[in-house]
Amino acid sequence: MLTFSSFLKKLKISIDFLIKKDKLSNYAFIQLNEHLFYQMTHRKNMEFETIITHNDLDGIVSAAICSYVFGIDRIKFAGPNDIANADITITSNDIVCDLPYPLECGLWFDHHEGNLEELRYRNIDANEIPGKFDLKPSCARVVYDYFREQQPLPEYFEELVRETDIIDSFEYVSLDDWQKETPAKIIDSTIRLQTEQYKQKMNYLKKLVFLLRDNPIQQVIQSDEIQERYQYYLQEEQNILQILRQNSSFLKQDENQEMIILDFSGFSRPPRI
Repeated sequence: MLTFSSFLKKLKISIDFLIKKDKLSNYAFIQLNEHLFYQMTHRKNMEFETIITHNDLDGIVSAAICSYVFGIDRIKFAGPNDIANADITITSNDIVCDLPYPLECGLWFDHHEGNLEELRYRNIDANEIPGKFDLKPSCARVVYDYFREQQPLPEYFEELVRETDIIDSFEYVSLDDWQKETPAKIIDSTIRLQTEQYKQKMNYLKKLVFLLRDNPIQQVIQSDEIQERYQYYLQEEQNILQILRQNSSFLKQDENQEMIILDFSGFSRPPRI
């Protein structure tokens, strides 16, 4: 079966051939090039149906770029254990981002060294898997660099990916730098809310994919929903800090107070690390 990417490749080869033979007018050449560019950047994909991605900021940004490139609106979110336990059906029609390599998929993008080691144990060469693996600060960087070499991408992706690099790799130069309120940190905070139902959370993550796909991040954070969720997160954060203050202490022999002792034995539910 002729895939869409193969068709585009053959079309470009045919155009180049006609140009060399002087059988293509300048006007026809311009028209064909415009058509080819439109198909490359706005097409509804004929090969891939679903993007399966990690349910964090890096996975969301990776999915946003793939959704832009392939015109895919079907997004599913997962964690590494979902892939390891084969809890999600994945086929060659699916794109997998920021997750371990499954039994099969159409394209795979990742940057985790541990997942590369797993492939070696399975005697699988990452270079032979369609897509791209690279030890970059984020999977979003891997996806962005991969497609940027093939076609034009929106300029606002550059800032989005740069901020995702910092958050996913924790590349902060200082504590003050980490505490700065940046657009990406605002969005990342809204993802971390713990007080909502699973379905509500998944719907929000999908909405983020499409917002970040179609708009600059500075514009995205102006959304009333994002601002409301961010305020909820800040309140959650203050509540947690208060619990830590009330349940922390130092050993008497720890004169320099270098080790904090946290005692959550008074809580009915054990803390999550």
